Amino acid sequence: MKKPVFLVSDATGDTAEKVLRACLVQFDLGDHAVDMIRVPRTRTLEQVQRLIEEASKVRGLVVFTFVQKNLREAFVTLAKGKPILYADLMGSMLSTLRDYLHEEPEQKAGLLYRMDNHYFDRINAIEFTIAHDDGAGVESLDETDAVLVGPSRTSKTPLSMYLACLGMKTANVPYVPEVPLSEKLLTLDPKKVFALTIAVEILIERRKARVMARAYTLPREYVDPERVTSEVHEFEEICRRHRRWRMLDVTHKSIEELAFEIRSALGMVRSVRV
Repeated sequence: MKKPVFLVSDATGDTAEKVLRACLVQFDLGDHAVDMIRVPRTRTLEQVQRLIEEASKVRGLVVFTFVQKNLREAFVTLAKGKPILYADLMGSMLSTLRDYLHEEPEQKAGLLYRMDNHYFDRINAIEFTIAHDDGAGVESLDETDAVLVGPSRTSKTPLSMYLACLGMKTANVPYVPEVPLSEKLLTLDPKKVFALTIAVEILIERRKARVMARAYTLPREYVDPERVTSEVHEFEEICRRHRRWRMLDVTHKSIEELAFEIRSALGMVRSVRV
């Protein structure tokens, strides 16, 4: 039986869910072990009181991300003696940042989602990326922040969309055997080009799953081991000829990991290895 977890926020609850999911992957059952119950826009003491009563009925866990100090303090006070567990995901970080920055937080809910310039930049990036999916719009590749190129089923589209949601104009170009790559791609600033490679056996599994899921017919060569092996080796040879392209092995990496590597390579995030 799944255990109830209440994701409570004075905004959307997205942050609480992301942190919870990141933690749950460390357990065998993962998110199958819990029933996630969103409680967004909880902004009054009365709402907090009702939430605690509901959680107490099922002896649940409450994960909250209140930015308002009075709500965090009220929750802790009202939860004393109740048959619930709780985790405050924002309080400690806000306090630490306040001490480090010597500045008081605004304590306004929903600031992460405000419609500022960054918001509109993300919208523009998403629209651009959709228009440059699967080889479309090659004539304007020079307007991109990054171009992903690789064989079918190397995560080009989902990775492109993830990067777009981070505000990056991203295009993806499929490598198709015996079809020349666009001259625009080949003459593009190579620092923008990311070649996605993958282990042959994993690529075959992904393609078989695609065929089964979509229930349509593709050429037999699409999943033929010998043909797929040749396709991967041909693409890797092209990458070796274009040595300044950045190669990313997608075999055992998540979309988030790949996006981080791309953004790091482009100098969009600062990181150090320890």
